[in-house]
Amino acid sequence: MLDIIRKNAGSWLVKFILGAIALVFVFWGIGSFRSERLSMAAKVNGETILAETYRRAYSNAIERYQEMFQGKIPEGFLDQIQLKQQVLDSLINEVLVQQEARRLGVIASDDEVRAEILRIPAFQENGQFNQGLYDRALRSARLTPQEFEEDVRKRILFGKIATLVVSGLAVTETEAQNRFDFENEEIDIAFVRIDLPRCEKSVTFTPEELSSWFDAHKEDYKTAPRLVISYLLVKRADLEKETTPTDEEISAFYADHTEDFKVEEQRHVRHILLSIPKDADDKKVEELRAQAEGLAERIRKGEDFAEVAKKYSQDPGSAGKGGELGPVARGAMVKPFEDAVFAMQAGEISGPVRTPFGWHVIKLEKILPERTRALSEVRDEIARTISRERTERLLWEKARAAYDSIIASGGLGPYAEKEKIQLEKSGPFEEASPPSVLSQAPDAVKALFALEAGELSSILTVPQGVLIAEVLEKEKSRIPELAEVKDRVTRDFVQARSQDLCRDKARSILAIAREKGLCEAAAAQGDTCERSGFFPRSDRTGGGKLPPDVTAQALNLSATNPLPEDIIEANRGFYVIGFMGRQDGDPSRFESEKAALKRRLLEEKRDMFLTEWLNQLRKRAEIRIPRDMAS
Repeated sequence: MLDIIRKNAGSWLVKFILGAIALVFVFWGIGSFRSERLSMAAKVNGETILAETYRRAYSNAIERYQEMFQGKIPEGFLDQIQLKQQVLDSLINEVLVQQEARRLGVIASDDEVRAEILRIPAFQENGQFNQGLYDRALRSARLTPQEFEEDVRKRILFGKIATLVVSGLAVTETEAQNRFDFENEEIDIAFVRIDLPRCEKSVTFTPEELSSWFDAHKEDYKTAPRLVISYLLVKRADLEKETTPTDEEISAFYADHTEDFKVEEQRHVRHILLSIPKDADDKKVEELRAQAEGLAERIRKGEDFAEVAKKYSQDPGSAGKGGELGPVARGAMVKPFEDAVFAMQAGEISGPVRTPFGWHVIKLEKILPERTRALSEVRDEIARTISRERTERLLWEKARAAYDSIIASGGLGPYAEKEKIQLEKSGPFEEASPPSVLSQAPDAVKALFALEAGELSSILTVPQGVLIAEVLEKEKSRIPELAEVKDRVTRDFVQARSQDLCRDKARSILAIAREKGLCEAAAAQGDTCERSGFFPRSDRTGGGKLPPDVTAQALNLSATNPLPEDIIEANRGFYVIGFMGRQDGDPSRFESEKAALKRRLLEEKRDMFLTEWLNQLRKRAEIRIPRDMAS
């Protein structure tokens, strides 16, 4: 959740502790469950994780991958990454961390939760928290403020626990120097590349060889089931012009929903912030309080608040605007700030108010009393709401009426004849590549492929509206005759043979190189031996001449082990490589890079330490997983 909407989410904490549970939170978190389903997904030290919680987390993870793959997750991908186990492990880890927090007495207070939410850029406008953005975002995510705040509380709690666990870790000068030497060491290699296109020119074969190869690989050419459908599409857009409300209806809606248009009291404020450093002692805190009190006194004596704020405030979002925060409502600010603001009179200057951000001097510009937005302000909003609701009702009314008539008529074709309408018809399509009308409707496509030829679908939801379809043709999965796929088989056969030829040629060069050296072996086979030149370990391209798979193996070579055990397949070809030399990197760069290197090493240490800490929690825990969840 917060990993997406916060700009500074690349920390070690996110990458580990929240990395362990990020799958759960990535779509605004799992929230608190809305039903009391008692089926169990797991029990962790006696604490139950409900199956409903697991299902919601798994659904969120699926949505995440659907977005990543633009609606089409590759077949078998979720099984390959063991997504079900990932989600369950994430939920178990979450409970373990919460239990450990309770044991250690670590909590996340309401003020901390509020401060965290106020800092989220997605809820800000011009650098300030915007209650409207917050409300709309939560409605869009189908979350209540309580659910969202609970997820934020968990995030803060995990951060505190992680900080506590890794406190005291440090990186020594020697560790930094050793890592610098290792990462900046340079290597020079020789290489021979055998390209597949070159080998393809040498491939010859008889019709019998092609047929024999096809027989051995028939399953690779098995076709996917295909459908041809005719369908009736009831479009939402065609109905919208019928659902425009009248002025009287808009007025009636407004009268019936007046409470929805109330705007609570807001207060227009400015502030000056003096931040308190995290490591500040009591003396420093008092010094800053006295400085804030001095600024407040100067303003009370006549200095312009905005000018003082521009000069002294440490709030980057408002200082340049003279401390301007604009109108704010209750719940939009941390509690001490809010309590002060809502106890002030218009024009009043507060004394220093302390919050988690530091000391504030506050000016209340004016009070905007609670009011109800006028009908003129919300007319268009009401019209859209009424039209949208009516359109959906009318859409389903028409679809149900059409469906009943289709059944009574004996099918979609007779219905179309009776109603004198033209049905749409698709060409043959596979489940993985449906026609455009079904392109964003995977559930509808799945339902259609469950039908047989001549069967009528139920009413299916598609992006444009609703659809009723009849399967005209269903072609079962089958293995085609060679003649049908000869061009494809020929391409695959030539590619496979060329790979064999190139592989054999590369291995022949490697065998000769063990006796004569790589460049001599290449010359003996009529091939070119090239040099990478010296490149550092951090350069995964070998000076721009090699693919990463090749450079990764090259770094393992040495004067005593100059050749790899086997050739390397990469970038439509095969590589034979040999060690030519190694040298130290430029030592003069160590001092300038040391600070950044130490930060990176510390992050790595923290990640490893946290990983081991969580592993130990799991080892000590009593974790029970029902058989149906473990399978």
